[in-house]
Amino acid sequence: MFCCCIFLAVSLLHSLCHFHVSGYDPSCTEFPVFTPSALVVKYGDPANVTCVVCQKDCSGDASGLEHAMGKVTQNGTTMFWTVDRLTEWDIFVMCYYNTDAGDHCSSTVNITIYQPPESVSISFVNHTGMMFENQLYTLQCSVQNVAPVQSLTVTFYRGNTALGHLQSNSEQKKPVNETFTLNITPSREDDGAQYWCETKLELGPAGPQRPPVVTSEKLPAIVHWWFTDSSCTEFPVFTPSALIVKYGDPANATCDACQKDCSGDGFGLEHAVGKVTGHGTTMFWTVDRLTKWDTYLICYYNTDAGDQCSSTVNITIYQPPESVSISFVNHTGMMFENQQYTLQCSVQNVAPVQNVTVTFYRGNTALGHLQSRSEKKKPVNESFTLNITPSREDDGAQYWCEAKLELGPAGPQRPPVVTSEKLPAIVHYGPELIGPPNPDDITVTEGDALHLNCSSVGNPRPSYTWTFPVNSSASYSGSVLTIKSVGFEQEGQYICTVSNTVGTVTKEFKIDVQASPLIWIIAGVTAAVLFVFILCVLCFRSYKQNRKGSYNLKDVLRFPKCTALPLQNCEKV
Repeated sequence: MFCCCIFLAVSLLHSLCHFHVSGYDPSCTEFPVFTPSALVVKYGDPANVTCVVCQKDCSGDASGLEHAMGKVTQNGTTMFWTVDRLTEWDIFVMCYYNTDAGDHCSSTVNITIYQPPESVSISFVNHTGMMFENQLYTLQCSVQNVAPVQSLTVTFYRGNTALGHLQSNSEQKKPVNETFTLNITPSREDDGAQYWCETKLELGPAGPQRPPVVTSEKLPAIVHWWFTDSSCTEFPVFTPSALIVKYGDPANATCDACQKDCSGDGFGLEHAVGKVTGHGTTMFWTVDRLTKWDTYLICYYNTDAGDQCSSTVNITIYQPPESVSISFVNHTGMMFENQQYTLQCSVQNVAPVQNVTVTFYRGNTALGHLQSRSEKKKPVNESFTLNITPSREDDGAQYWCEAKLELGPAGPQRPPVVTSEKLPAIVHYGPELIGPPNPDDITVTEGDALHLNCSSVGNPRPSYTWTFPVNSSASYSGSVLTIKSVGFEQEGQYICTVSNTVGTVTKEFKIDVQASPLIWIIAGVTAAVLFVFILCVLCFRSYKQNRKGSYNLKDVLRFPKCTALPLQNCEKV
């Protein structure tokens, strides 16, 4: 029986020392999917998002949803994140799962938290009071406590006429105060005009479809010029005061030439197209199809002194872009991480081009807003460019651009918008190890399993080459090296080399193997069994001796003691 125990112990040690290498492909066959794919939330409002972790490459409980605030509930591989009041500006939500090979497959949802401006005000920089004709002045629009400021478009107006659009270059996510300035050169026609500014928080397709708008107060202008005609006590008045008409559409306007300083037939309405009808000093202008770009309307009357007092109506004829397209400048095909490329948005046949705001997007994220400085009224083709430096997170993203014709309060309240096609991005980048490049020394007990994880991400997909200790002839080309039972011959340094067409990285593992306590246990058991066996043998021999008896020769030959007898009796004997 003892020999049987020894045989089993030796067999067990032999099986524990068996050596095997296996690994798994580090590529993720699928990624967690968020619904919605992007969140645009007002500061302090509730928010929620759903994540389907995986559908076919799931294993066990190796999945989760990391979040900075809020709570998570789970139903199988579907997770639900909710927050009652979103008050964390640097918020993140990341959904992930681990494959059987130990690879980490994750997705994050893009969250934009916005806050409309608390207030907007307009003023002149270093100037108060009257202005003089043909001198330069600077308007300033101050915006208080807005986020994200890079999504803000500020428009300056004179009456109903847009003077310019401005954006911030700041990348701050939290609320900030920002000031925007615009130079103007007033003319005598600007006397009595009102300047003001408007802020519009444009948050893209995922944001509110009526962007938050905050306007400033009106700033009246008093313009002095040297030669004034004092004989005009009043001027003709147009209704409406400005016309914004789509090319080819009908239009009409009414002019009251005068009310108290009229005399005879000395009034009229000059026009380039259309027809005029009148009733007293009120004149009506109409046109069935406005197709003349350089059109004008002048309403006037003559005073008794022979002076002519006149007014003109500001007419803006617009035409939305016929088409919008996006491309890279002098580049086709794949891109490389951290290199600069130029996106180009081409807008065809649009007027007036100075009222076009072009926004570049990566997915649902606005990258920048641009305007033209052209003053042309007729349709033109214009190209807008934006420099980008893609990162690995941009691989698979789609770039596109949007052209919005913003014509102010007198224009259409849903500005004409034309978008380009989507331009997919392929970004190549070198391998990046998921874990530290040089982990601490690993001590493993003889006979235990060992897993060396060299998983990485990269595009193109990285390849793996393992360098084993000097005394080993093994080879392997996977990301995770597994030794099912470690022996002393596997001790030493392992080097994993990860490479693709962009770059190479290495990861080193130093393995120390210590003796298995199982050997000492078996040795102890063996010694105990041997001791018990010897003790049993001794006991058996002792028992056998006691059962047969023990005799001494002295006892066998011993004579019986004599009794003293009288002498006579002895002699008889």
